[in-house]
Formats: sequence, structure tokens, C-alpha cells
Amino acid sequence: MTVGDNVVIRPAETDRLPYIARIEKIEAGNLSGVDSVMVKLRWYYRPEESIGGRRQFHGSKEVFLSDHTDTQS
Repeated sequence: MTVGDNVVIRPAETDRLPYIARIEKIEAGNLSGVDSVMVKLRWYYRPEESIGGRRQFHGSKEVFLSDHTDTQS
């Protein structure tokens, strides 16, 4: 796993589609005596998750890279 890689994250609910993100940053550290790795992710969205929704011209597997980022352990 390196910066720039795309990852698929499966949700706990098995009936939901997986989340897709791009790795923006990887940081290793030691928080309160515990080694940890933090990964900053930039999320992709499916057309139906956007304001305009899915349109006829969207591909069946099309996703959009968003400005939304999160940091995950």
C-alpha cells in the first residue's frame, strides 16, 4: 500500500456496496505507547451519491474523485 493507490473498503453491512478511496498520506506513529498507522483517504463517490444523481450517460461502474478526505487507523 503506497500513496496514490486506490483501495476498496468493505462496509460491515454485507448488502452495501464497498467504499472506494485513494491513499493521500500514510503516517506511522506511537500514540500513548501504542504503535499505529494512520492513513489519509480521499473518497470516490458514485453518481447516485452526488447532488445530480445518476444520469443516462454515466457508466455502470463510474465513480468521481471528491474533495472529501478522512483519516483512518
